Amino acid sequence: MASPIGQDVLISNVVMDISKFLGVASTVRLSMTDRALRGLLVHDPGGPHPQIKAAAFVLAEYDDAPNAPSMLAVLPRLHFPSLRQFEVRFPPGAPLAELKGALSSLAAGLRRATELEELFVDVKQLLTFEKCATAFCQLFYRVLAKSLANCTKLRRLKASNHLKPNPARAQSFYSTDFLRALVPAIERGENTLEEVSLVVGNCPVVVPADDANGRDARDLFGAALRLRRLRGFNLQLDLASGPLLKDFLEACDEHHRLSGTLPSGNLENLSLTCVLYRVPDGVPNPLPSPPSLSPLLFLLKDSSGLRSFVARVPPACWDSRGISALGCVLSSKPKLRRLFLDFHGYECRTGKTLKCVLDYVRERKACHDNLVQISGLICDDDGGFDEEKELDQYYCREGKKCRTEKSDGLTFKARGCLIRW
Repeated sequence: MASPIGQDVLISNVVMDISKFLGVASTVRLSMTDRALRGLLVHDPGGPHPQIKAAAFVLAEYDDAPNAPSMLAVLPRLHFPSLRQFEVRFPPGAPLAELKGALSSLAAGLRRATELEELFVDVKQLLTFEKCATAFCQLFYRVLAKSLANCTKLRRLKASNHLKPNPARAQSFYSTDFLRALVPAIERGENTLEEVSLVVGNCPVVVPADDANGRDARDLFGAALRLRRLRGFNLQLDLASGPLLKDFLEACDEHHRLSGTLPSGNLENLSLTCVLYRVPDGVPNPLPSPPSLSPLLFLLKDSSGLRSFVARVPPACWDSRGISALGCVLSSKPKLRRLFLDFHGYECRTGKTLKCVLDYVRERKACHDNLVQISGLICDDDGGFDEEKELDQYYCREGKKCRTEKSDGLTFKARGCLIRW
């Protein structure tokens, strides 16, 4: 028979696991069934409403159950000092008045979330109000920045700063004030943050007068590159006319010039994905010409623990320096097993790009956990490169040919061990 102390630990662990799947009202009712459970689930500072203890909490949608608490009622009743994982997706259709109350509670609560380790925030719903309630949104973001700086144990930060009002159109939006609000948390987490993931739209909803040159975005990207324990960095950008890719690569270039490499020796995953929108024939492309991808690639030269690398960028990023730097990234990376490269129509005139890809494939053709996807690489020599001919000889274990030719260029897909015929 287990000791009383062992039983208490078992009950505590089971109850906390169950509480992750309960709503606020259900948690309160459960806590009322037993005094010990109440101590585990509820923090009662006095007053009409006790606060709910939760190690993990997801605020995503309205609860359709009868008499279910609204979002405004949920946030003030969370015991933020208990949180380890917190996910906030403001539900669509929330009235502005209710959203204001929820945001005020959120900003105040996060100031006390000193044990928080993982945070995901999606501000899509807030972006719909940023033009009509600019002053309130700016105030919220300023308070949020101060609150996030108190989350000194944060290890994972994920943020979606993306609104696409019309799925049929290319245009999407983001908030520069939200980008600015994230900077203190990333700077404060220089020695704790391990993963940063950002999804950002194409155009700012409101352009602050003091951010005409995109300084906020470069500050954010620069702070992420300086993280000393960084294990994963994921950046997804919509590109129709916005300069955010340019801002990111300029931040990489500045960091490369000052430091030469990333301070984190733990980097395992890096993903840069650009969602490109095609421009109709005869219409000028509004997208600023992006700089070379080479500063980012040179930063990864010494990241020997890299396991996954994804780069989906415009063809202009793949200049001669970028291709030379790509060779540095793909070599001396014994743990690298997941490689996704989309060249988006880059023309391989010298065969150097094909050589980089082929050298990588040769080294890993016997690896069972291999995952490679190369696309959009145009070879204009009618198959004359020896590297292209060799790539054409590789098959997956199930007998499917790895290389195919599509209208937008060469595609090479491989999973697991490869056979060369």
